[in-house]
Amino acid sequence: MTYRKRKRERRERQAKPRTPGYSSLTAHQKAEYERSVDLLYDLRHGEDPYTKLLRKHGLSSRKARRYLGANLLGGTRGKRVRPSKTDRLVRELMFPTPFG
Repeated sequence: MTYRKRKRERRERQAKPRTPGYSSLTAHQKAEYERSVDLLYDLRHGEDPYTKLLRKHGLSSRKARRYLGANLLGGTRGKRVRPSKTDRLVRELMFPTPFG
């Protein structure tokens, strides 16, 4: 393979888009992210089928894949979408304070 051909192939190859960092999200995107994490939780606990959960949480399949990325397995070539066993997603935790 010639140098020029290798260079062209390298340029044509597209990098996988990364999931945006939580701190860089807008308020609207953080709400979508939280709904995606809730969807993943429900999917792990066998609440409903994937498409029904998408409707319940008000998400499209593209949005869910955008925020959950590799935590959604399958879904291509007719395979069912299933959750990964673990994840390292950021979640907002609320701690009780003396004021409530």
